[in-house]
Amino acid sequence: RSPVHKGTPVLTHLDIALSIVTRFETMHPHHREHEELRYLRACLCAGHDKLHTPATVTKESHLAQQLTTRRSNSNSSSRLHNANTISLDVNSLVENSLAESEGCVKEPSAPQAAPTSSAGAAAISSTKFRKDYQYRGALQRARFMQASGGSEEAAKNMQEPLARCPWMGPVVPRWPIEKLSDESSRQIDSLIAQEYNEWGFNVFALDTKTMQRSLTFAGWEALLRVSAFSEFDLIPETTSKFLLAAEALYLNDTLIPYHNRIHAADVTQSIFALITTLGFRPFLDAMDSLVCVFSAIIHDAGHDGKGNGFHVESQDELAIVYNDRSVLENYALTICFRLLYDAEQGTDMFGNLSKQQKRIIRQETIDMVLDRQERFGE
Repeated sequence: RSPVHKGTPVLTHLDIALSIVTRFETMHPHHREHEELRYLRACLCAGHDKLHTPATVTKESHLAQQLTTRRSNSNSSSRLHNANTISLDVNSLVENSLAESEGCVKEPSAPQAAPTSSAGAAAISSTKFRKDYQYRGALQRARFMQASGGSEEAAKNMQEPLARCPWMGPVVPRWPIEKLSDESSRQIDSLIAQEYNEWGFNVFALDTKTMQRSLTFAGWEALLRVSAFSEFDLIPETTSKFLLAAEALYLNDTLIPYHNRIHAADVTQSIFALITTLGFRPFLDAMDSLVCVFSAIIHDAGHDGKGNGFHVESQDELAIVYNDRSVLENYALTICFRLLYDAEQGTDMFGNLSKQQKRIIRQETIDMVLDRQERFGE
């Protein structure tokens, strides 16, 4: 594309979108919005051909009118929250957006480009893309299709339609629980906005402010911040139901001093801090991050406060069922996946995922929870 056509700036739809994202980034100082916007920027850079077509612009005043965005509502196609009304300066837009759109291809975290369609399946398998790349997130699929030129061969290898872009779905609710007072919402938002990315996050304060729903809120926030709703089209309603039901599987903290919901919430937030603040994100793809968070949420569900050694020595029912091997971890996996697949309760948060994706998530979750026990014991 050319930045100037007959003396008039010619912008692509991608230029406009990236400029809007840039303005949002300057307007929202909280890290949570930056996580969402960074993901949105990556989606745009990996996006569809129509984003690169010129936007019809004849007058600067008309452009300025086009580039005014309204507050997001429930019918918005964006998954970002609290979008304030903005209007962009045309001159700075032209200058900045061209530079930013060109900079997308230079982003260091972007995966290596896949070969063209003529290279065939053997060449595709020799790249850094995982063999199951098409299942591990919508953004990675889009990047692969862009790099492969959208060939018939690449499309044939895709087991899911790329036309479905989860990141353009309905707005995800801010909280997993609808009936929340304005004051409670303000206090929780203040705590999470200031501290959630930190290793020293006060999970006890979260438990108090959420009325003993710390795991539900910690899990929801982690899933939002690793872009799980956008990468995998998680169903917000069923995700909320699953989190609430999974939290109920943890025994009360007055009965179980340590392996309770607060511990699970603490591990979930700590896993998120490891992924983001402590720098593990470049080594993980979207599904890795989802599995990490999901495993943290469920890893000690149903824990009775006794160790695996106690169950094995006493040869109780749990030890017999699980053959003395990772007794409590196997039990947690069993009851949580049973909950996930319970059609009557409507708690299948992965209901929109393909059979292959569900199988991968289940296997990697099992590996992560059991490997944790084998490495670190009780």
